[in-house]
Amino acid sequence: MTTPHVAVVHNNIDGNSAIGKLARWAVQVGLEAGWRVTAVAHDLDRDLRADVEWRHLFVPPRVHAVQWAVAEPTVRHALRGSTHDVLHVYQPQLTGFADTWHVSYLSRSAIEHGALGDEPGCRARLARAQAHLVARMEDAYLRRTGSGANVLWCSEFIRDEYLRLYGAPARGEILYDPALDAGAVAPQPRPVPAGGPVIGFLGGLDPRKGLRDLIPAVAAVTDATLVVAGPGSEGFSDVRLGERLSALGWTPDLTDFWASIDVLAMPSRFEPFGMAATEAAMRGIPVLLSPQVGCADLLLNDGAAAVWDGTAQDFADQLRALSRRSIQRPGFPQRVAETLDPRRLGDQLLAHWTKAVRA
Repeated sequence: MTTPHVAVVHNNIDGNSAIGKLARWAVQVGLEAGWRVTAVAHDLDRDLRADVEWRHLFVPPRVHAVQWAVAEPTVRHALRGSTHDVLHVYQPQLTGFADTWHVSYLSRSAIEHGALGDEPGCRARLARAQAHLVARMEDAYLRRTGSGANVLWCSEFIRDEYLRLYGAPARGEILYDPALDAGAVAPQPRPVPAGGPVIGFLGGLDPRKGLRDLIPAVAAVTDATLVVAGPGSEGFSDVRLGERLSALGWTPDLTDFWASIDVLAMPSRFEPFGMAATEAAMRGIPVLLSPQVGCADLLLNDGAAAVWDGTAQDFADQLRALSRRSIQRPGFPQRVAETLDPRRLGDQLLAHWTKAVRA
């Protein structure tokens, strides 16, 4: 029997982006199962280079709409002569000839949920224009061609958005994003706060993450404080919170952040999964979510989160319930970690690949 062969495609298969980490995990899943693995990427994690066949992928610099438009021909070029049995991708424009597609973003859904923001300036306007162009190309491709691949949605939210926008594919299932650092995350006892709740927010100033929506809600809870971390947040302040706000900026080590907060807020306008929310839950920290966070159903089922409807009164009510630990079910950190265990989800991914080989 010949060794099965999977080709994994993404611009970067490394730790420098959320989807890049997923692609790196998929490569590791194949290697640990004894599969032959081809990585089609512009950038590849150095630790993988000795173990895979790396086919270098040309990616045009900077202009996202151009990158999207040329992805199919450049990937086909990189794969010339490949003898792979399974092609695993993360980009919709590759699904006409792929076997499995792990869906971690939908451009049209992001736009419809206001994820692009309305910031002024030429750079922001150009980014929004490119996003709209990509969404039109994505719509045209998926409505015309559909997905020939087995569609693996990263969350119930993304599944529902896909069905709303494009209808049911021939094959589709949920495959959660794995908690890649679960082994390093230990739940800690979280007593009821003695004073006002300390609310954590990760995501910096990216409009999609919803900080603009969060600040007035926190301001209305007069004893609450807000700790902000993430890119671009260095020195951030807001007169509505004054000294009740502290901004840590970007930091690779969030140990102090996690230790300082009672509740994590994730008011994202569009969040396909929400790995920070699941990490908080695995640490025993309850999470206050917007309805557009993909892991909401998972965390709600475990009593680890509450959903905020966007109003100041509901924010105060949900925050009070979370701070008092009145909705949590015992053992929720362990249950979340078990659900998102990388080995368990890796077995699911391998089962989809094996089915593709047999087909």
